[in-house]
Amino acid sequence: GHTIGKGRCLTFNTALYQDSNIDPSYAASLKSKCPNSATDATLFPIDVQTENVFDNDYYKNLIQKRGLFRSDRVLYNGGSADSTVACFANSQNKFFKEFGISMIKMGRIQPAAGTKLE
Repeated sequence: GHTIGKGRCLTFNTALYQDSNIDPSYAASLKSKCPNSATDATLFPIDVQTENVFDNDYYKNLIQKRGLFRSDRVLYNGGSADSTVACFANSQNKFFKEFGISMIKMGRIQPAAGTKLE
């Protein structure tokens, strides 16, 4: 779902200044507009290549260590999700297919018993 959207500076700036698993030039670009003490709502695209297009470039960004959020960067950081990220980066069709399947599954999730729906 992060292929389209924006993140607010105050939601990622702490990790930006702590983490090392981020492309240095990308980090410098973010830091120039998002100081460590930022509490504002300045917005940054989650997908830096095609921010308004639903595609697989988000995964290509992760391989280049250009994930906006820490939760994105850990998806391609020497762990078990690396192969999935690489698969989606290499095949937009595979990403589209799996995304569709996932959305159907999420649509079938029922609210917990006793949840008040409005």
